[in-house]
Amino acid sequence: MEKKLREFCLKERLPVLWHAPLSDFTSFRIGGLADAFLLPDTEKALLSILCFLKHEKIPHRIIGNGTNLLFSDDGFRGAIVSTRHVRGVTVVGKTARAAAGTPLNVLCRTLAEHSLDGFSSLYGIPGTVGGAVFMNAGAFNATVSEFLDFVSVYNVATGRTETLSKKEIGFSYRSSIFQARRNIIILSAEFSLPKGEEENIREKMRQNIEKRMEAQPLALPCAGSTFLRPKDGYAAAWIEKAGLKGARIGGAAVSLKHAGFIVNLGDATAKDVLSLIAMIKDEVNRRFGIVLVPEIEYID
Repeated sequence: MEKKLREFCLKERLPVLWHAPLSDFTSFRIGGLADAFLLPDTEKALLSILCFLKHEKIPHRIIGNGTNLLFSDDGFRGAIVSTRHVRGVTVVGKTARAAAGTPLNVLCRTLAEHSLDGFSSLYGIPGTVGGAVFMNAGAFNATVSEFLDFVSVYNVATGRTETLSKKEIGFSYRSSIFQARRNIIILSAEFSLPKGEEENIREKMRQNIEKRMEAQPLALPCAGSTFLRPKDGYAAAWIEKAGLKGARIGGAAVSLKHAGFIVNLGDATAKDVLSLIAMIKDEVNRRFGIVLVPEIEYID
């Protein structure tokens, strides 16, 4: 695998890191070595890589900025393809188009510059546009799908690019069609937004960042909210009620600032995090009959 991939990357002049520590590319700062870590910087390069990996039957996963992910301590045998350098935002009137690897915060600031409202509640979410669309990211009663019109995708099965409408994507709470159909890769997304006042939009963004800093453990490595919101109440409330705030296994701990977050105290392993998640689920279910479902994606 490595020989063919090296030859391909050299021929196409594609950036690649060999035997790369995945802990360097995730917000959790956890993960073993990936055989290869590819960093295309254009959509064309991304498509070229995907075609090659399919043709050579090389195991691979597509990631954005590495948030909301937990990689195995054993790493990944194959290629990790990151879209973090495939970025860019184009605004025409009330329509904005953003490449998959564009940081969501960059999109939010660009929209504010053009006096386009609707994304201020999402400011502060650390992922990319592609990752946000993939999981229908949201905050403060707003979601990324609210103003979305279309998503441009690459269909691995057909080898073609396609355009999916919002209806076809089937968004719901922290969910989209992309989670079930991993052979459809997000390339870019298009949004239609209402006009607003730039000063007011920026003020809302500032207030939302302040709320995040006050409530969330942003000073420690983590992967965002650990669990999806259960049918009744909030995960953090049930975890705290179970007396698990501050609970620790190895280097992983339930945040003392917000019980909905598991943080890396500095030397956490994926095994520590998985064990802590299992303990939390068991204890909350045993005491209250509440089934917590992890929001973090584990990749081994």
